[in-house]
Amino acid sequence: MTLPILIIDYVVLGLSLSYLDLYHIAYSLIVSFVLSKVIDMVQEGPNRAKVLFIVSDKSQKISQLIDVSLNRGLTYLQAEGGYQHDQKQVIYLVVQPREIPQLKQLIKAIDERAFVTVLDAHEVIGEGFSYQRKRYHVNWQHSKE
Repeated sequence: MTLPILIIDYVVLGLSLSYLDLYHIAYSLIVSFVLSKVIDMVQEGPNRAKVLFIVSDKSQKISQLIDVSLNRGLTYLQAEGGYQHDQKQVIYLVVQPREIPQLKQLIKAIDERAFVTVLDAHEVIGEGFSYQRKRYHVNWQHSKE
């Protein structure tokens, strides 16, 4: 979000080399970078997450590996291909940003042709993500008293 501002800061600081020394420019670059990260955190919140939609003919194998390797729950969405009108299972998954590289490797190991979309989630609420990792199903019954 603040990337354009950061780029402008870097350009201005680069032009400032004519009257500032490298020592001050280096500190200014570091401060600009830290400030951009702080602005991102304030705008997006501390609980950043990534949403993935994974379309693959091998969605069952991918989901099993996600469950075992990342201990993440997921949801299957039923979809129809727009060109061939074939039925597909789309995996809907929410993960921490740091889990994305491992997840990409995991998917590629099973299906190199998988179609993956990664989106930013600014807020995630629910069991398995904001409270704790995935837990096995608990039967909640509300008694009428």
